Amino acid sequence: MYWECIYALPDILPNVFPWDDVTALDALAVDFEKRSNGTLPNCVGALDGVPIEIQKPFESEQPDARSFYNRKGFFSLNAQCLCNAKRQFTFVSIEAKGNTNDSLAILMSTLGQDLVNGKLPSPFYIMGDEAYKGIAPDSIICPYPGKLLEAKKDNFNYYQSITRNNVECSFGILFRRFGVLRKALTVSLLGDKLIEGDACLDAPRKTPGHAVALFMACCSLHNYCIDVSGNDEVPERTPFTEYDDGTREFDDADHNFELHTTSDILSGDALDNGESDMSLSEEVIIGANYYGDRRDQLAQHVKALGVVRPHHSNYSKLVNVP
Repeated sequence: MYWECIYALPDILPNVFPWDDVTALDALAVDFEKRSNGTLPNCVGALDGVPIEIQKPFESEQPDARSFYNRKGFFSLNAQCLCNAKRQFTFVSIEAKGNTNDSLAILMSTLGQDLVNGKLPSPFYIMGDEAYKGIAPDSIICPYPGKLLEAKKDNFNYYQSITRNNVECSFGILFRRFGVLRKALTVSLLGDKLIEGDACLDAPRKTPGHAVALFMACCSLHNYCIDVSGNDEVPERTPFTEYDDGTREFDDADHNFELHTTSDILSGDALDNGESDMSLSEEVIIGANYYGDRRDQLAQHVKALGVVRPHHSNYSKLVNVP
């Protein structure tokens, strides 16, 4: 009965991403624009990946257990999550094993394929970190790379980060609310039932089972709690600290490991320790200009508003703005 309830929750409490509902997309965009202090219009989601720690798979379940061992030193599944401005999850996909980087994990999901195929109508887009650069560049907007950027790019990165941070907050609330996720899940990767996936809660095709069902049930209950209580604020003490390089480290004494957003994957670091050496397909990468024009248009929009990141109020005096 316990597992029947766990498996049923994603169907009972769905929160489907409204691909074809322009009115619903407009509502998502309005909420995100408020989060960015009115600087970034038309954003309908914040995307990131998070490792779900699991016990070492038994050989009877997964002969290739090493493929679940991530670069941070523990066994995990890679969950790709999209959230709205209320910090609710509008898409969750657990298709990838722990050693898969985010850029590949998102392409294994229906969300990634739909974005690549242009299903998200213009002018809407979602925000992601550098791990997703080159993937559907008009639909997934990533920050400008590098440091000491010109003021226009630096300001855009700041407000892009504010918007993207919603998914970090979602993870913080989720892991704080459900303590079972702060330690390795000691349940089977194999189950007696395969979850029938919705648009927002994708069923894994390759690793179905109790660990996946438990995480997805937590996401569904997380969404429900926010609907009921309206409490979408970050807990007083979030379970991780985010650093400038995009990595995150849990603060709990009993669960001190680093979450990675794989912002370093294109430098090759994410291929260490036996991680997947698959590369993005040429159909996804659009030459050297894979950033597209959308990000430049948004950066110009932020510049036209005259907003400057708070601690860089004098930055424009130091860097020439074209």
